[in-house]
Amino acid sequence: MTTFAFVFARGGSKGVPRKNLAEVGGRPLVARAVDVGRRCPSIDEVFVSTEDEEIAECARAAGATVAFLRPAELATDRVAELLAWRHAIETLRAQGRTFDTMVSLPATCPLRAVDDVEAAITLYRTGGADMVVSTTATDVNPWFNLVTRDPDGSTAFPFKPAERIVRRQDAAPVLKLTAVAYVTSPAWVMTQDNVLSGRLKSIVVPPERGVDIDSPLDLAFARFLAESGA
Repeated sequence: MTTFAFVFARGGSKGVPRKNLAEVGGRPLVARAVDVGRRCPSIDEVFVSTEDEEIAECARAAGATVAFLRPAELATDRVAELLAWRHAIETLRAQGRTFDTMVSLPATCPLRAVDDVEAAITLYRTGGADMVVSTTATDVNPWFNLVTRDPDGSTAFPFKPAERIVRRQDAAPVLKLTAVAYVTSPAWVMTQDNVLSGRLKSIVVPPERGVDIDSPLDLAFARFLAESGA
């Protein structure tokens, strides 16, 4: 069983400019993702898919394989990342590189641990899932404290449980997805329009390792955790 890990890291980002090169704990985000992938015993090789030469150079310096540059049209915020996944698979196949298991390690989760990724791979190998995703605890709950708001300020609860819930602890427990790791097969990726629509299993990671950077505040929080040794 050959397992390849991929870090899909485009150069553009609206929330945090040049996000994938932002540093946490003294290392660029893309390098941190590569570092974890290379330390995972179950991963045979780590690839980085990017259209950006600076990111590609950072990835090579971290020990990743940059076997191709992603076409610019697959590196905008209007294109589903699934298309970048397919491009990576097709390009490697054209180069004679085949593999059985695909692991995506988004650079936006810089505090993931090797054990988290290994747990996701192990769970996937037990069977019964088209994809294994990662989750973490959340302090919001659709049955308790999530609302919709109209332009005029009208606010409503979109989810209405059969019985009134007055404490969050009484609401049905939920987790939120986080981008620590996605594990699937190339075959599944190449035949689906939405890879999350299949049979899913998940691992649960501690909140401090599941921080997913999408804003300057997220980045500041990740830096704080890294510096504090959390």
